[in-house]
Amino acid sequence: MFLTAPDERTPKGVRHWADAEGAGRDRALAAPWFHAVRGRAGVDVSGDADVFRGHRIPHGDGTPDGVFAEWKWDGRRLRVRNDRYGVHPLFYYATANEIAVSTSVARLLAGGAPADFDGDAIAVFLRLGFFVGEDTRAAQNLIAAMTQPSAEGMITSLDARLRPDGEKGPLVAPLAAYESYYHDRAQLWEIHALTRARPISGPLQEPYHEIALKTWRGVGQQPDLFAKIDNMLERIQRERGSGNELLDFKTGTGGMIEAEFLVQA
Repeated sequence: MFLTAPDERTPKGVRHWADAEGAGRDRALAAPWFHAVRGRAGVDVSGDADVFRGHRIPHGDGTPDGVFAEWKWDGRRLRVRNDRYGVHPLFYYATANEIAVSTSVARLLAGGAPADFDGDAIAVFLRLGFFVGEDTRAAQNLIAAMTQPSAEGMITSLDARLRPDGEKGPLVAPLAAYESYYHDRAQLWEIHALTRARPISGPLQEPYHEIALKTWRGVGQQPDLFAKIDNMLERIQRERGSGNELLDFKTGTGGMIEAEFLVQA
């Protein structure tokens, strides 16, 4: 993450990040932080210009490994990095002309960061115990972009409530969480839907597709599968149908859902 400034005013002091003394909120508010805002006269900065915690293990190609988190403001550019494991998390907020970073969310809020509630990000944190970088925000932006009206109409509607554990689950989860959910808690209709799963893009599309194939192929070996599918179909017809077979092209006998279930079974 970078912020480029037209001048070289740098806050005084370099701080090696150690655990702040105290407990609770007082400790959080004592955490290191850095704030920069661009104005007409240049960039105004405050806080700790140089913060580091942990240890680095240099590689031959110059890229660092280890367990660490750091930021450094050199008067023109802010550089923020942490290790790939995220043992020491960093938090930030940014606008077009402002950025702040800290080791503590409470410190950011005390410094003026917006306190808008992000339900999806909180769901990720409560379930996994950590935030998943920019993945949740990227997923939110994707959903918004897909449903944005245009002269040609919208691309498609996405219902994020159909994810594992529904609205109570994280919007973005690691593949291991998906595999565990499908194996231990998923309902039959969710496994049924996986027969239509197709990867679109991204480095994890093939591993996810393998999980989907493994899941529905495993369920397909159950001896009472057809009876379960038939019960599911009867429930759809009972709860979603109008009672008029001539009008229920989708849910009625011989309708779209019945044909779809026949093919997928």
